[in-house]
Amino acid sequence: ACFIKQGMSVQINANQILIGSDVIIDMSDITIWSPELILDFSGLKNKLIRLNNLISSTPYLSTFLRDSFNFFNSHNKSNVSSKYVTNKIIVFLHSFFVKDKEYSPKGLKFAATDLIGLGSGLTPSGDDFLAGLVGTLNCFAKNNNVCPILDQQMITLNEVVFSTLGTSKTTLVSETILKSATNGFFPQIIGDFLLALLKNHPHSKTSLNQRVKNVLSIGHSSGADLLAGVYIAIVKIQNQMPQL
Repeated sequence: ACFIKQGMSVQINANQILIGSDVIIDMSDITIWSPELILDFSGLKNKLIRLNNLISSTPYLSTFLRDSFNFFNSHNKSNVSSKYVTNKIIVFLHSFFVKDKEYSPKGLKFAATDLIGLGSGLTPSGDDFLAGLVGTLNCFAKNNNVCPILDQQMITLNEVVFSTLGTSKTTLVSETILKSATNGFFPQIIGDFLLALLKNHPHSKTSLNQRVKNVLSIGHSSGADLLAGVYIAIVKIQNQMPQL
């Protein structure tokens, strides 16, 4: 049980960060954040099918990834460990996947705000999920034309992220990750996965399988939660941009 307080001394070297006399952050195996990605979203339907198949065959899914996946694949039922978390996820998904005329900025803002700080750990699951979702949407927007409802929802989600910065609603690490997501920035592992999924190259199937495993290896459930957000964003993009 170590705590970080304002005013504590900070020492940084190549391998670790020492805060005060007790808190040591190991930097020997850190995840590097990549610059923005230039991705090809053409043929997205077939790529989404591949991702569906990979997720359905993956054991030990996090609650976020399982519930997000089951939302669109009702045949893949499984027990839910936390009704509270599940309800928050479902409320968000219902507010996110609406028809143009039914879209409510207030509803989406309320549902997204509820996800921030949801869960335990250095980066709570709700934050990881939103980071994957918001990052993918912003990355897509930088490389493609965006339809009106998707543009409005992205603006709302970005506003939710910025409105929570500095409010202590979640951890500083999560705030940094979420803010980066509004620029379409990802951890290198997520970037490698997206490149393998969305760009056609030799041995892409083997490459994608390994990169999904790499994503799922991040933290206790952070990788799966990030992947859940990426998955939901890709489903949304496919639904709103059928020509892809």
